[in-house]
Amino acid sequence: EFSSQEERPIRQILYLGNLLETCHFQSFWASLEENRDLIDGITGFEDSVRKFICHVVGITYQNIEYRLLAEMLGDPLDTQVKVWMNKYGWTENEDGQIFIHNQEESVKPKNIVEKIDFESEFLLMTSTSGCNVEVFVLMTDVLWCSQVCPASWRRHSEHTHTHTPSHA
Repeated sequence: EFSSQEERPIRQILYLGNLLETCHFQSFWASLEENRDLIDGITGFEDSVRKFICHVVGITYQNIEYRLLAEMLGDPLDTQVKVWMNKYGWTENEDGQIFIHNQEESVKPKNIVEKIDFESEFLLMTSTSGCNVEVFVLMTDVLWCSQVCPASWRRHSEHTHTHTPSHA
């Protein structure tokens, strides 16, 4: 049984994960700012979140307002937007709109006929979509490190950037 002091980080991490999973990105960044201690020593966490957000934007939008993308990426000072635009090949027009891509061109209807055995169906029913799995794994790493990693490991990992926690 967890004490209330141990429950708080767990509740916060689950809350942050839920904000990401439900695409409340601006709220995620605001909440993360209030809980910076949860990600102390976790190298690349914010970039992993931004990669997930860009994935969602890429499959959702054809065009997006520059300011909205900046807010979604947690980038009010505008230092990251151009980096991520370049990474994904997105372009900005004169009106402050960013062209993501033409969704009609990327949607190709497929006729799929396959036999699904019981095991496959069970795995399908018990798993979540790829995006949710990424969020779950990301948030599980944060939870694991905030609860299990000793402070000395965190300090060590900040300097080496090579240790990846194993969940075994």
